[in-house]
Amino acid sequence: MKKIFQDVQKMCKEHKRKWIVIQLFLFGIGCFFIICLSKKEAVLASSDLLPILPEQFFIKEKQEEIEKKTYIKVDLKGSVINPGVYEMEEGDRIIDVIERCGGLKEEANTENVNLSKKLTDEMVIKIPNRNEKEEDIKEETKDSDGKISLNKALLTELMEIPGIGEAKAKAIMEYRALHPFEVIEDVIEVDGIGEKLFEKIKEFIIP
Repeated sequence: MKKIFQDVQKMCKEHKRKWIVIQLFLFGIGCFFIICLSKKEAVLASSDLLPILPEQFFIKEKQEEIEKKTYIKVDLKGSVINPGVYEMEEGDRIIDVIERCGGLKEEANTENVNLSKKLTDEMVIKIPNRNEKEEDIKEETKDSDGKISLNKALLTELMEIPGIGEAKAKAIMEYRALHPFEVIEDVIEVDGIGEKLFEKIKEFIIP
């Protein structure tokens, strides 16, 4: 009887070992398939992204390039095909806006016109014809009321402002080269011009 019990116990141990071996085998196969499936999904995902990533990169780069651009408006008059106000990119030149408007008229006189001059915001450009005596492109430095533009006026024109001599006029020109005037109150920041002088000249100036 004891021998029978020992044989049965031995058999159980052998079956237990076999079952453990079978479980380990099945577990190994399961892990193998999971790893293979994960690699396949990773390859598919990367292959799907390849045609998208470059396109997204160029779109983003183009958007950033557009956002970096600064636009200005200029008023083109005189002997051109389509005079009017044009929106241009900062850094464009007079020749660019002339091409944009359709070109020059036959009677246009560009002998003394600097077509390579860079455009500035609110710039007024007049192209003369052969019957006019214009030394260069005329840029308005005064408004309809005769107020003088701090950003555009020449040295002699700035000196026409009551209380502004040559020294202060030069100081205004030096200041605007680095900090264009946005409002007339900005002129107080110029060396030699305080609030008292501003009160005297504010009726004669525009930005």
